[in-house]
Amino acid sequence: MEPLLAQCPPESRQTASRLGLRSIMQVQLVNVTEAGPDHHRATVNIKSGPVQGELIVNDEDYFKVTGEAKVFPDRVYIYFDKLHPTPEGPPVPFCGAALNDDRNRFGVETWAVMPQKGALVDPARVDRSPDAAILNFPIVFTYIQGPDNKFRPRVIIE
Repeated sequence: MEPLLAQCPPESRQTASRLGLRSIMQVQLVNVTEAGPDHHRATVNIKSGPVQGELIVNDEDYFKVTGEAKVFPDRVYIYFDKLHPTPEGPPVPFCGAALNDDRNRFGVETWAVMPQKGALVDPARVDRSPDAAILNFPIVFTYIQGPDNKFRPRVIIE
């Protein structure tokens, strides 16, 4: 992901600056399907291919973002390259990549590798196609490439 982010066009970096976006924000994935039982809707199926999300700005505001997801058995890589500043307006260049929960590396761990405590999966709702995986939660931390940003992994102190 870092080489991909290094290639972000200047316009996408300016989008982050112009909108006052922080370097790490959360994105609610919207084109995913539920993998948990009705009373537990946190776990979701995700497939390789186009992905949509809502970049959460605050409790009331968000921007639609679009990009691509690539699913591997242990990790899902998500890259966002378009942001929609208004619901009806055209997209603008954007550059963001999903991070793991510790915010120290790119890609989100799948439920198969790291099931979150209490995360439930309903076998009847699992997408079993080869390019699908289950995520513990439909919200992912996302690193946003700005004009002066360089990804620095969050240091974990134990």
